[in-house]
Amino acid sequence: MSRGRRLAVLPARKLIGGHAEGEALATAHPLTFWGGIDPSTAVIIEAQHELRGRTVTGKVLVFPRGAGSSSGCGVLMEMLRRGNNPAAIINIETEAVLALGPIIGRELYGRSFPIVTVKPAHFTQLRTGDRLVVDADAGQIRVQREGA
Repeated sequence: MSRGRRLAVLPARKLIGGHAEGEALATAHPLTFWGGIDPSTAVIIEAQHELRGRTVTGKVLVFPRGAGSSSGCGVLMEMLRRGNNPAAIINIETEAVLALGPIIGRELYGRSFPIVTVKPAHFTQLRTGDRLVVDADAGQIRVQREGA
């Protein structure tokens, strides 16, 4: 049986502008950055998280919302400084403090990445392994998925 690609375009709301492409790393569970992701390796270290051991570098990180500390922006800034940040972030809701990471990273290091929010019905359509093109400025996410 031959395999093809299915394409969908989902609306998104821009929080941090930009354009990024990458493989989705998706979870239905909130994600903690401070103490949940090692900024030197970009590996998820949160003990009970289903994505523990996975790296976020170059991935489009899809999670419903952040959890925990207000220091998450510092983790994102350090990842930007090291160049091992996610390509983009997609949430249902994004805490303002988390969005500060790419904003400050752009000022300090000349590097940033897009952050967008989507409605819950669209969020549930995104899966690990999907090829995503996030165009925050156009307010859309293009989803490519291998199909039967």
